[in-house]
Amino acid sequence: MKIILTQDLDKLGAQGETVTVKNGYARNYLIPRGLAWPATSGNLRRLEQERRVWDLKSIREKGKAEELKKKIETLSVSITARVGEENLLYGSVTHQQIADALEQKGILVDKRKVHLEEPIKRAGSHAVTLKLHKEVEAVLKVEVVGETGA
Repeated sequence: MKIILTQDLDKLGAQGETVTVKNGYARNYLIPRGLAWPATSGNLRRLEQERRVWDLKSIREKGKAEELKKKIETLSVSITARVGEENLLYGSVTHQQIADALEQKGILVDKRKVHLEEPIKRAGSHAVTLKLHKEVEAVLKVEVVGETGA
């Protein structure tokens, strides 16, 4: 089934693209959630009108993301975790923990915007990438402080 995406979706496409997906995925998931429209001639005309609105919205969001990037890159957050021998964590630092640490500093970021190349499993200083907009990424300094468990 051909559909028009109304939002950027990882591994599927960008907003405004026409893609082909399985019928059930389109009817049961994408269309009911407002993530896509069926690719009819009427919706293709509607796409041209919506594209102007999306472009303006994207410009505004990019500006906000640039401001947030400046704030984030001046910050450093600290997360305390239990460690064992050789400063290895018993678990790993999660996306949610990083988002919560930022929230304590007064910056709200969705945990899905936190991108870890690999799990943080060692105490110390780490650089974490935050994807704030499709064109704006910020690097956050995360300090993992180890505490020994008794």
